[in-house]
Amino acid sequence: MRVQLRKLGIEAEALYGWLPDWCTLSERDIAAQTGITKYDVRHAKRVLSGAGLIQIHDLPNKNYRNPAHGIAKVKSQHIAPISIASAVGGAGAATLHGLGVWLIAERLDLVDLYLRSGWNIVPVRPGEKQPVMSRKHWQSKWPSPESKLDFFWENRKMDVGMWVCNLTIFDFDSRQALRTWGADKYVTLTCGTRRGAHLYFNQSVVTTTAGQIAPDVDTRCAGSFVVLPPSTGKEWIMVAEPVDVPEELIDAYYKRTVTKRQSSAGETGLDFRRLPEIIKYRTRNDTLFRYGRSLRARGWKFEALATELRQVNSELCTPPLTYSETTNLIHHIWTYPDAEEGWTRSWRHIQPDSVTPATT
Repeated sequence: MRVQLRKLGIEAEALYGWLPDWCTLSERDIAAQTGITKYDVRHAKRVLSGAGLIQIHDLPNKNYRNPAHGIAKVKSQHIAPISIASAVGGAGAATLHGLGVWLIAERLDLVDLYLRSGWNIVPVRPGEKQPVMSRKHWQSKWPSPESKLDFFWENRKMDVGMWVCNLTIFDFDSRQALRTWGADKYVTLTCGTRRGAHLYFNQSVVTTTAGQIAPDVDTRCAGSFVVLPPSTGKEWIMVAEPVDVPEELIDAYYKRTVTKRQSSAGETGLDFRRLPEIIKYRTRNDTLFRYGRSLRARGWKFEALATELRQVNSELCTPPLTYSETTNLIHHIWTYPDAEEGWTRSWRHIQPDSVTPATT
């Protein structure tokens, strides 16, 4: 038990040691009593439930739409954990429905199987890598699996994406990276992409990264977003239940050479060596903009930059920016001209012939 807890991370180990046999406190109250941040409490709950060490039950929450959670501590490893994919609203490590036909299933059948597996899918515009709407809007307007299936039936050109939860996805973004790591030896759920592959594992201590583990190797974890087959350029190439992350990939994660959220901005942004522990209300946009510009100058790809900024926003900003505000900010960061380009644009409307020389 102790060894397993250590593999799940410091926060998960601390939360499990603090939890009584039955707990109905909110994440905010748990954070206040344990000294762990609310976001780390939420992450630790998902990790512990995925490992089968706690069970999460939905409880009535007065007149609020979102349910309260009751946490039951599992003392025996022989107690089968319940599936909480529906409770946390995301993809889980529970048994995947109809896995044997994922290779040959049609689009709508695949969407139905994803929903039955508890995956929190969302529509994506063809060829893009961002959802067409916020999670809150999607869940409020199409709350049931049946309504989501109807949406994809009526919008047959939409691609399919997923907000990740209780999974760790390794994104090998080139054939060279696949060969270097020998990714074909891992027998786990695998999605082929145009340039490489996504390997799906059970949730672990690994967090979302972008190019930090090795060149062309990223990770997608709880809270991030991924595009699923049969979307443009995506197909299942191996159908198997997700397994635990191999030790060699865990070791590579811990030994990653690029420290998270460190960048050298160059000429297009500030040099952010370290973000503050808390980004306060009146500094959110400015701090995220400067940090995003520094990542842009370092050469980060759009998808990695967007994922990083959304995670920084959710973890450090008090309170976090809304989904639409973050989307607009990311677009502004990506399209904002460099200093020299901006100077050129500001003078573009002046034609050389129209400039009158000064007279003496």
